[in-house]
Amino acid sequence: MQSNSGTEFDGAQFGAIEVWFPVTAGAVVVVAAFPAPAGVHSVLITGLAPNTGYSVSIQTTGTGNTVGVFPGGSNATSDAGGVLSLSF
Repeated sequence: MQSNSGTEFDGAQFGAIEVWFPVTAGAVVVVAAFPAPAGVHSVLITGLAPNTGYSVSIQTTGTGNTVGVFPGGSNATSDAGGVLSLSF
């Protein structure tokens, strides 16, 4: 799987969980959008800045959802390892 737009990520789906990894290690995430097919309810996004606030949007599509991630928000925070864990 590949991100829809913004900073490039590759991902894998395991049942109801997706995990995303940046294509380029150390890439600065300005904005990124990820497809989340119907049935996916948890998303892990790796390679982000540690302990950083992000604005997250979830938009319904015809095939599931699109998850948008923008740095500088306050409704989600990456952990000390730079992983953002989302459930919806």
